[in-house]
Amino acid sequence: MGVEAAPAGAKKAPTNEQLKWATTFAKLDPVGSSAGGGSGGPALPDAMDAVSMDDEDVAAEIADKQIAILEGWQGALSNFGTVMNSASDEEATPKFQKAILAVAGNLLMDEILGEVKDVPGAAELQKFATGFKAEADRAKKAMASATLRDFLVGHGQAITKLKQKVLDGRQGFISALKAKRETLEGMSRSGKPGKPGLAKPSKEADGYGMTRMALMDALAKLDTVRQRSGPETLFRALSEEWVGGAQVHPGMGVTLPAFVLVRLNKDYSVEQAYFQGTGGQKIAEQLLRDSPEGVDVLSLKTKKQITYPGDGRPGTGAIASLDADNHDISNANMGEGHTEAVIKVILAKGTLLARKVKGDS
Repeated sequence: MGVEAAPAGAKKAPTNEQLKWATTFAKLDPVGSSAGGGSGGPALPDAMDAVSMDDEDVAAEIADKQIAILEGWQGALSNFGTVMNSASDEEATPKFQKAILAVAGNLLMDEILGEVKDVPGAAELQKFATGFKAEADRAKKAMASATLRDFLVGHGQAITKLKQKVLDGRQGFISALKAKRETLEGMSRSGKPGKPGLAKPSKEADGYGMTRMALMDALAKLDTVRQRSGPETLFRALSEEWVGGAQVHPGMGVTLPAFVLVRLNKDYSVEQAYFQGTGGQKIAEQLLRDSPEGVDVLSLKTKKQITYPGDGRPGTGAIASLDADNHDISNANMGEGHTEAVIKVILAKGTLLARKVKGDS
């Protein structure tokens, strides 16, 4: 008599290896219900707090967070190109080549490498971070073109290489930390078989503790960067770099840096904001789409020229100029009026929301 075939669609019985995995790692009973009971099928495990993770899992989180941040910048670059792609090479102006790496690279490296470079015992994290920094520095030096097309292509290539650099170092980073953890765990056991005891603190154990602290700090900082790296924020950062490097040509062979021109009402609300430089209209429109309640032009990291008409009394109007960090760069001439008083009020307000925005084509 032959073995009877299982009915079509019937589930195969789990193998011994599958049962062992389920009971040991997944905390399931042999029939597939959750170890805690219930009838809803296997329960998904709760997300583990980073503090409870082994070092190699924290290392994986660090690498994955870097990839996620870089992918966010890759998406932002694509969005920026979509908005700006009607600008021709002749229209595009120089000094925009390093926008992404100047912002994204600094975000990652200032937050990670700056925190671990002097930490004893954190050699693995230092090696991983410095390898990334070397690639970022190489990419910045390689960029020389000023056209919009080369700006987009060059930065797209740089981000791809940075992602590859993270992925190339990911497994070695994880494995090195795993080996270090397992070595220290082995050293922490002493005594006869079956009677383990804790060893006295050692230099290696102290170094391991410092590595653990460095890992947790790096992950926490990357989490913060990731949280503030939404598409609207990244597009805004690219726009600031673009406008900050733009030039305008008022005539007679004169070239001046671009400003965001802000015209105020008597009550210091914004009547209109105007973005100078190639593509200013496109940037203005997209920023307003991202912030329908109004674009806070005061918080933009660009030069700003703010015109206040006055409150009706003679001599109360002014034309004030601020740099990207909102420091007064007015010319201090009589034609500008009392800029100090106007700037004081503006900075006290803290925001200048523009609901009407325009810009150069």
